[in-house]
Amino acid sequence: MPMTTHKLPLVLLLMMVIVSAGSLIQLQPASATFPGKNGKIAFSRNVGATTRQIQYEIFTVNPDGSGLTQLTFTGLRVFNSEPRWSADGMKIVFVSNRVTAADADGNYEIWTMNADGSGQTQLTFTPTPVFIDGPAFSPDGSKIIFASNQPPSTRINIWVMNADGSNQKRLTTSTTADDSTPVWSPDGLKIVFSRSMTGLGQIWIMNAADGSNPVDISNSPGNGDFTPEWSPDGRMIAFSRNIAGGEGAIWGMNADGSNQKKLSTPTPPESDDYPAWSPDGTKIAFARAIYASIIVMNAADGSNPVDITESQPNSGTDVTPNWQPMFANPVGGVVTPVNKIEILTPYLALAGLIAAVSAVVAVRKRRD
Repeated sequence: MPMTTHKLPLVLLLMMVIVSAGSLIQLQPASATFPGKNGKIAFSRNVGATTRQIQYEIFTVNPDGSGLTQLTFTGLRVFNSEPRWSADGMKIVFVSNRVTAADADGNYEIWTMNADGSGQTQLTFTPTPVFIDGPAFSPDGSKIIFASNQPPSTRINIWVMNADGSNQKRLTTSTTADDSTPVWSPDGLKIVFSRSMTGLGQIWIMNAADGSNPVDISNSPGNGDFTPEWSPDGRMIAFSRNIAGGEGAIWGMNADGSNQKKLSTPTPPESDDYPAWSPDGTKIAFARAIYASIIVMNAADGSNPVDITESQPNSGTDVTPNWQPMFANPVGGVVTPVNKIEILTPYLALAGLIAAVSAVVAVRKRRD
């Protein structure tokens, strides 16, 4: 039966929606939190002329050791350290004790900057001798979690604040332990951190919303477990374990604490710390001391460790690596960070087209 003239515009509109939906789905970058393509590795390095002339600055480097770029330029006796990427790969949060006109006490504070080092902004202004450390973005980039003993804390607790430094709120309230190096799970529902009661840390998780239901998942009495890091799919946690009286190595376990296994094999007196998963989940970067440099190994079993910074000046001081998540740009195959609006735009456009079709269908029904 031939199509009637008054139904033709509706059919054409439906065809447009189908074609547009297919195009939008094809162009949509991978929707994720910390997962993505493997970008640069950010880390901290002492650029002082000697080990006594301390000046830790933040650098980025490609995973093969090329493309070394310095992002901070401060001065002697300044520590810029613990850089961590936002989930969209466009921001870095870090700690710094630099002296500024607005804050001259030299206390460690939380800062952010753009991926290229521009836009460096101080977020916290705490008085000496308040301790503040270990900042990390939430998956949606709206909040930053950190460790601090600021009042009313009497020990080092986990705190959370808005990404602009406002609305600081305490999540843990322990008076007998110190909590450090908190990290959000990729789905934003949990926080993993290290809790130390007698100098030996254990890996704990808790609910991200309010710090409730804290659970010791590493449960390894006599060892020291520190610096935990979620895998991009949220199924595993890497961490540094100091065996009683012995080495510190990178270990991995399931997110519930099961199936613990040693991944790295340092040679004493070397010690491995600060594991950082690659966004595609296949690699782990970490810092190896005594002569610290950045090592990249296979995440599954710790095989094929490669020192990516050993040939660079001052590479013996490299610490606190963290891996940048990137997303694939469908135009030209270039890998670039994308912001949340770019990720959401195709979905918003598709929703608009569906709403238009629904309106046309409703009008047709009333006419018929």
